[in-house]
This record gives sequence, structure tokens and C-alpha cells, in this order.
Amino acid sequence: MRLSPRNRAEKTLPDQVLPAAIAMVIVALACSSCGGVSHVTTRTQAAGPRQQATAPSLPVAQSKITRWNIPAHLNADQLQEIDRSKKEFTFDVFGDNRGSTTIFENLVGKVNADKVLFSIDNGDLVDGGSVAHYRMFVGQIAPATSPLLTSVGNHDDGSGELYRTIFGKAYYTFAIGNSYFIVLDDSNERNIDSAQLAWLKERLAESQSYRFRFVFLHVPLFDPRAGSKGTDHSLEDPAFAGMLNDLFDQYQVTLLLTSHIHGYYSGKWGSTPYVITGGAGAPLQGSDPAHFFNHYIRVHVSEQGETFKVVKL
Repeated sequence: MRLSPRNRAEKTLPDQVLPAAIAMVIVALACSSCGGVSHVTTRTQAAGPRQQATAPSLPVAQSKITRWNIPAHLNADQLQEIDRSKKEFTFDVFGDNRGSTTIFENLVGKVNADKVLFSIDNGDLVDGGSVAHYRMFVGQIAPATSPLLTSVGNHDDGSGELYRTIFGKAYYTFAIGNSYFIVLDDSNERNIDSAQLAWLKERLAESQSYRFRFVFLHVPLFDPRAGSKGTDHSLEDPAFAGMLNDLFDQYQVTLLLTSHIHGYYSGKWGSTPYVITGGAGAPLQGSDPAHFFNHYIRVHVSEQGETFKVVKL
């Protein structure tokens, strides 16, 4: 992962000290961790008068290394690396890499080759929210050559001190050009609490001055394996899921990106297009080759609209 501008600007240390400090962190981490199909979604909204893109609701890192010798507030640092002025760009989305080594590391290499503006790991980053697991994950994403953001999955302990210290707030927003991004946290009991729901409604209203609206959440609203709006590996309360679906329809979400089911599905819930991408390395949850394969999603945004492509590994 690239150093943030704040890291590069710290010139008060002698030139030989910073490389030595980086080397010490790398040693500490190492010792401690002893084809495709294209799709188009046509939902867009002409951009009306709007103000400058709002700043992300993420904290600014005060220290670069946690007490566990893992970098702190990675999402905030990575957001600072993204060129927010672009109106045409590509980003990659993947999820459920927990516990994977070869497949996930291969995926990171392929994302590097895509030369995307940024990528996002859509939850279940680790196979349990422990220091050792997060050290391994940070080491796996270290080779990333473009900014890499995260959302939180049910295996990641997003409410715990460790996740929040390493990555920052579990739900946040950011804007790039004519696109508005909302990253949610539905990992805790697979629902969204009242405070986050109120925050979501405000952010969806704010998003209306942008042409494109992308929403990320780890656990999908419904499980397509159990019917178009079936419940299984999905939000526990179908009435609550339906209420969220109505909100996304009302505010014309361009694309809803979810994970949690270890495979690939796409379609519409109501009038909201969705993608389930859970093929980043965790064990696949079926044998149907139409749905269960390792992959990630490449999304392209331009003045002509938004398209996505399934990239098989």
C-alpha cells in the first residue's frame, strides 16, 4: 500500500531513520505472523446543482502504528490517496477472502495490473478479529499499488477496538467526481442499528446531488439461492431488509455491492441493481459453475453510465 501524503511529508526525521523504522515494522509483522462477463446498470440521475464533494466521515490518523505494530486508521489514509476530481474511473470490489493465502494474494496482484483508481474489500477480511489475523491481512494487502479500502464483515469484529483502531469507523462515505459512495456496517447481528439507519437516510438524501450512488454492505438484503427475496445467508429480519430495499429504491441507488455468500450473484431487488461478490478466497459455498467460482468485480464509471465486469481468477 502506498504511503499517504502525510507520511511522505514528514521531513523532520533524518533520511536514514524512516527506512530503518519501516524495516523494523516489516520485521515485526513478519515475526508475529510466524475471462469475464460485462453488465450495465442503467439507473442514473442527471446531476443537479451541488456543492463540492463532502469530506469522508472518517477520523484523521494521529499515529501511524498501533500498539500491536499494525498501521492505524488505514481507510482514512487510503482515502487521502484517491484523486477525487475524476469523473471517469474504474474501481474493483471483492469480498470474503478470510483465511485465504494463495487465492487472495493472486487477486491483489491482478487488481494491481488493473491500475484502478481504488479497490474495496467488502468484508470478512480475516477469519476472526485477532491481532495475528490482522497482521496477516495487512501483510497481504501491503503490495497493493492503488488505495485499498475496507468494509466490515461478520468475522471481522467491527465493534471491537482492534478493527476500529486499524481501519477507523465501520461506516463512512466519500465522493469522487459525480459519484457518491456509502459504506455500511451490517455485521453486528446482521442488521443496522437505529443510529446508523438515521445516518444512512441523511447520506442517501445528500447523495441525490450526484449522478451515481454506490452502496456497500457485507451481508446482502436477501439470499437469491432461496428465491428472489429469500432469507438464509442474509439479513435476519426480512421486514427490515424490505424497508432498506425500499429506501434504496426511493433514493435510486445505482448499484448495491454485497458479499457474505461465497459466490457470485447479480440481479435486482425491487428496482435496485445488486451484485453479491464473495469469491476472494474463502471456501466456496456451492458447486454450480454459474455462481461458485473465485472472482472479483471491476466497475467502470463514465459520462455514458456505469458498467461492471466479473473477473474470474
